[in-house]
Amino acid sequence: TAIDSQCRFVAVSGDKTHIIDATTNFKCVLELENGSGVSLANSWAPDGSWFATIGRNQNLLIYDTSSEKLSQWRVVFTVQTKQAGLALAWGPVMPGELHDCARGGEDKKIYVMEVRTKERSWETVLGVPRDGLIYDLDWNSEGLVAAAIGNGTVTILDLSY
Repeated sequence: TAIDSQCRFVAVSGDKTHIIDATTNFKCVLELENGSGVSLANSWAPDGSWFATIGRNQNLLIYDTSSEKLSQWRVVFTVQTKQAGLALAWGPVMPGELHDCARGGEDKKIYVMEVRTKERSWETVLGVPRDGLIYDLDWNSEGLVAAAIGNGTVTILDLSY
């Protein structure tokens, strides 16, 4: 489950990702297809213009959610993963057309990818192996990424570059 930065939309993962609008008495206003599997995690970029889901189908889907019209929201990237994804977090808003997104899951690595929104391209820039599944990620505004690891530990990465 994720809440956008304006506290208007709530995204709930599952067989489909349901977008619920808090301004319409929490009515489901959009259903996003997850492909052929269950979405286990989702996250909005801090500025609300990008949304990502990941799950059992071994695909990270990144949507452009910058339009006020929900009918305009589209998948921009589909990134194949090696195993199921369990966690997502977007980095702080950076100047220009660059967003960072972290993901993790059953392959026991934290991946950071740069998404170039103007060019509509992406690149994985970091992969950090861990000794357990990556169950949760959080990325604060100062650039610190916290990861809950399946072996009972927490990893903190300083990505404040």
